[in-house]
Amino acid sequence: MAITGGFGTTMDLERGTSQQWVMGRDGVKRWADNGEPVQKPAATLPHDVARCVGVGSDEEGWREGCDDCLRRTATLPKGWAAWVEPPAIIAFEREYRIEPPNAGGKPRE
Repeated sequence: MAITGGFGTTMDLERGTSQQWVMGRDGVKRWADNGEPVQKPAATLPHDVARCVGVGSDEEGWREGCDDCLRRTATLPKGWAAWVEPPAIIAFEREYRIEPPNAGGKPRE
């Protein structure tokens, strides 16, 4: 049996903010102020789209384009996945970069 009701507050300790959520009869936890689901579905790519580890790290920062590239951030499929090495040099454009679904839209929270 799933939980089909409730409410609470999520604290962002880094920013010092909080946001209230509610869970309706559909069992989906949503933000109280806008009704958006709290956990957005993770982006996925097919098995045959090569993944990449990117250049950089969360601590040191990522090379431009690696921070949100789906080759690095998409959920790994079960079974197997193809992998590529990140390009050693990027001249004018990041030809292998796959933009996230919200590119050009409002940032994810």
